Amino acid sequence: MVFITQITWGFSMRKNNPKHTNVAASLQNENGSTLLVTLIVLILITFMGIAGVNTAVTDLRITRNYLIHKENLALADAAVNHAAVWADDNIRSDVLSSVMADLIENKDGFYDVVALWDADSDYFKESDWNRNLSPIWNQIDVDAVVADWDTLEINGETITHASFSSDEPDTEYVVFVCIYSTDEDIIGEAVVIARSRKNGGNVIIEAGLGNR
Repeated sequence: MVFITQITWGFSMRKNNPKHTNVAASLQNENGSTLLVTLIVLILITFMGIAGVNTAVTDLRITRNYLIHKENLALADAAVNHAAVWADDNIRSDVLSSVMADLIENKDGFYDVVALWDADSDYFKESDWNRNLSPIWNQIDVDAVVADWDTLEINGETITHASFSSDEPDTEYVVFVCIYSTDEDIIGEAVVIARSRKNGGNVIIEAGLGNR
């Protein structure tokens, strides 16, 4: 007797679930989008940080320049007052003009304006100036004086500035004085030009003095 056994081999094919595939793809897309957004946010934060640093540096520079300007302004003003004190003490109507002229000649930073006029200097505005009609402080060309500040000359003679103090060598002044006599009085007038250049600053003050 022969037994025949039929064996049936079955193969099971597992098909992918479309729903699962869509979820995986969505997760991948979301991860990519998140990374992109994160990079954009980081870039924006970086640019904001750089802009903040630049603003802070600019503000510091502005503050420093302002402080330097204020310091030089105070020093130049002090130099004007320093010159004014000497002028008030020495350019007086009760002092002979010849005596005042000698004082001015021997005082650093003080110069007789007549020398400018006689030399037809570029620092003098008008060659036909009448001292009785126009104050001296209207006649000195301050811009020309400042332009030649380190090389000022009268008739080939160097004009030496007066320093405000030994502690402030960058603060200097020069004073042009006009002294003349009238029938009633001795007139003394002066133009003070003070300049302070401490710490890279540059402040210039012009002031007129006189006993007119």
